[in-house]
Amino acid sequence: MITSSYHASGKLPYGRAVLVVAHPGHELTLAGWLRTVRPSVFVMTDGSGQLGRSRLHSTTKGLLNAGARPGSIYGHFSDRQVYEAMLKHNVDLFLRVTFELADWIVLDDVEYVVGDSAEGYNPMHDICRIIIGGAVELATRLRGRPIGNYEYVVTGRRDHCIAGRCAGTIRLRLDDAALERKVADALAYPELAGEVDAAIRRDGIEASRYECLHPVDNRMSWTPVEGGKPHYEEHGESRVASGKYQRSVRYAEHIAPLYAAFWENISESLDAPAAPRMVDASSLQMGERQIRPS
Repeated sequence: MITSSYHASGKLPYGRAVLVVAHPGHELTLAGWLRTVRPSVFVMTDGSGQLGRSRLHSTTKGLLNAGARPGSIYGHFSDRQVYEAMLKHNVDLFLRVTFELADWIVLDDVEYVVGDSAEGYNPMHDICRIIIGGAVELATRLRGRPIGNYEYVVTGRRDHCIAGRCAGTIRLRLDDAALERKVADALAYPELAGEVDAAIRRDGIEASRYECLHPVDNRMSWTPVEGGKPHYEEHGESRVASGKYQRSVRYAEHIAPLYAAFWENISESLDAPAAPRMVDASSLQMGERQIRPS
C-alpha cells in the first residue's frame, strides 16, 4: 500500500499521467508511483551506452508488470545517436521528440507529466528536461488549460525528500510491502542490479521509501555556477584523455547553444497567430536543421 503526504499547496493530481525518462531504468526510482498511477512511459534512448547493448527489454518487462504502458517514444535512439546530435548541434532531433510528446499529451488527455530532473550529471537527462518543458508549453497552448509539470531527483541527494522538507512537493510514502516489492524489482533489473545493490549499501533501504515529485517551471534548465563545469563535462574530458572518447560534450560549446535554438523554435510556434501546428515526427529527418554556436 502507498500513502500520500503533501505540502499544503499540492496533492497528487487526478487524471492521466506521462512519465518521461532519458534512459531505461530511471523508472525504478518511482516504482511506487508507477504502480499507483500506471502512466504512459516515454523513454528517450535505448540505454545502450558505450557498450552498445540496449536494456530496453528489462524496462518493458517491468512496466508491464506494474500495469504501465510504453508511449509512442520508446528507445527510438541509441545513446551514441543523441550524443552525436549534441556534438553536431542538431536541434531537430530534440524538436522532433518534443512535438511528438506534445501530440500525445493532447490526444491522450494527459493532466500532468513527470520526468527526469536537470542536474548537470548527464547531458541527456538535462535535454530530457527541456523536451518535457517544451512539450508541456505546446500542449497547454493547444488545450487551453494548464498541464502539470513535475521532476524527480535522478542522481542527486534526496535528503530533503526523505525528511519531508520539500516545499510544494508531492511526497509518496511506501509501506513495507510496497518498499520490499520496489527493491526486489530493482535488484531483478539485470543491467542495473550492481548499481542498485551499491546504492542500498550506501544509503540504506529506507532511502527508497519516499518518492517526491517536484513542480517545475516549463523553461527550467540546468546551468553551471560561474567558473564551474557539469559532471558530464569532467567525465567526458577524462574519457578523451584516456583515449576512450574522441570528443566530449561541453556545456558552453554544445548544450547552451542547443537550449537557445530549442526555445527559439518553441517560442516561434507559441507566438504564431494560430495554435502551434503539430508535425508528424516521421517527416522530420535528423540533421535537417542545425545550429551554430555563437
